[in-house]
Amino acid sequence: MPPHRTSRTQHDSPRKNCFIGRVLAKQSTTEAADAENIPYTTAIKILHKFEATGSTSNLPRSGRPKIISDWEEHHIIRDSTTNRRKTLKEISNDSTSHASVSTIQRVLDKHGYH
Repeated sequence: MPPHRTSRTQHDSPRKNCFIGRVLAKQSTTEAADAENIPYTTAIKILHKFEATGSTSNLPRSGRPKIISDWEEHHIIRDSTTNRRKTLKEISNDSTSHASVSTIQRVLDKHGYH
């Protein structure tokens, strides 16, 4: 899958760490940003983040929470293997999260049950 086209670029950790090294070596922020080919405003943000956290690594991004927990997946697999004639709709109704039929099917497919 091709990467998304966006005007924003994400700088890799070695580049950010080199920038921080230059700043800690008493080079000005502008000179260090120019040397590492980082825009000045981005360089300031990287520097503030380093001063606050002591790291330049990116924090994990939030995403949509899973509707089915690992325990629930285990329950769905066990329920579908012990009652082989049970339909996906019945398994969905028996689950505690009341996940959709397509979600149940996706869980079973993930574990190799078709």
